[in-house]
Amino acid sequence: MPLITLLWFFLATKIMQFWIRYKLRMSILTSFRQCLTLVLLILGGLQHGFAQSGYHPGYIVLLQGDTVRGFVDHRNFDKGSARISFRASAEGAERVYKPLDIRSFSVSDLQYIGGMIQVETSPIEVNQLDYNASLNLRTDTAFVLVLVNGVKSLYTYTVPGWGGRKKLFYIGQDGKLELLLYKLYRQEAVNREIVTAYNGYVGQLKTYLQDCPSIKKKLRSPRYYRSDLERVFRKYYKCVEKQPVYQQELKDKTLEVGVLAGATKSTVAFNVEDGATPWFANTSFSGGMQFTWGVYLDVKLPKKLSNFSINNEIQFTSYHLEGSRTYNTSAGAQYSEGYIGGAYMRLNTMARFRYPVGKVRFFANLGVSNGYARWVDNFEYNLIKGNSAYGTIVPTKDERNYEFGLLGGMGLRYGRGGIECRYNRGNGSSNGDSGVSIVTKQWLFFLTYRLTR
Repeated sequence: MPLITLLWFFLATKIMQFWIRYKLRMSILTSFRQCLTLVLLILGGLQHGFAQSGYHPGYIVLLQGDTVRGFVDHRNFDKGSARISFRASAEGAERVYKPLDIRSFSVSDLQYIGGMIQVETSPIEVNQLDYNASLNLRTDTAFVLVLVNGVKSLYTYTVPGWGGRKKLFYIGQDGKLELLLYKLYRQEAVNREIVTAYNGYVGQLKTYLQDCPSIKKKLRSPRYYRSDLERVFRKYYKCVEKQPVYQQELKDKTLEVGVLAGATKSTVAFNVEDGATPWFANTSFSGGMQFTWGVYLDVKLPKKLSNFSINNEIQFTSYHLEGSRTYNTSAGAQYSEGYIGGAYMRLNTMARFRYPVGKVRFFANLGVSNGYARWVDNFEYNLIKGNSAYGTIVPTKDERNYEFGLLGGMGLRYGRGGIECRYNRGNGSSNGDSGVSIVTKQWLFFLTYRLTR
């Protein structure tokens, strides 16, 4: 999957290169291509490095109750492997443990316990369902993932051979793992067939959580999904006014969609070629804060690169800067006011690295910006000093409606909300034909809100 993601990213950047080649000078394009190549090499190296070893810091709990810290390899665990490999040190000897050899283990902020379980083996594809509610059970040994651990506990197990799609859930009962019973099956109806379900788990949960009197009302229609069952347990612990010993945080979704809004502070700088004397080269410009808003789509990279994502935005920004100057001519002293600015729709593509600290997620971005102007202002308004008569408007002749930029920033997320500070450096609204190129520098401060659950 990481290779597919990289190929997708490479194709997207190739399309973007076509636009840059059309709009920008070759020197900028060459620099961007070199940066792009370096980024791809780094990502490829990270993927290769992660693929070499599945060992991560963790610990095991022996049958006697002793905790041994070291490194756990569970590369194939998501595929239904019923064993793990453990090293007491990074270069130590490897030892294999099966579910009944140890009590539990922990790795990558996940906790698993081993034991005997019942597995319901009925198919889940609609065209393969049978016509009765009888469960197809077999006994097995397995490591199950801990979702909630406390006076009442919830676990889940991914059945091998179903591509991660068939998940079973268990509760802790008298030191054993009890399967929450559920099965899809078909029924004959008038001139058609319907798919229905045996929901034995609802009655099991009512009995299991009966010390909360109001839990029956909240158990009317929980689906046999992790999110629904975890919600039931959260309500239970709130009802009994206790806290679980451990509760696993839900993993980030692969795809996030959200909105952003904030303010932009802009400045400009000029690169003047020898012999060029444009009016704005010797003018100091300043301006206030401008409103910015947009939408984003964040695609999280899978598994070993899960701390990285590709963040894509459609962002609407503008800037409006004013400057003035006084100068002498053969006609006498003159005073001029100048305006530089524009309004842009920007397509931003960034690589994002996230680092969680508790419930807060810090992140850093680095990427490129492609701005398409809705309007551009580059002109000077001349006034003759001491005379109330207006002079002439002198617009620039090299306005550019496309702006390429490099951007980077950092921020933090908590729950659905977040805050970010970002810097964007663009090649401005002048194409340089007059001997002067404009460099725009923007600081952006905005809030974000995730729309997806």
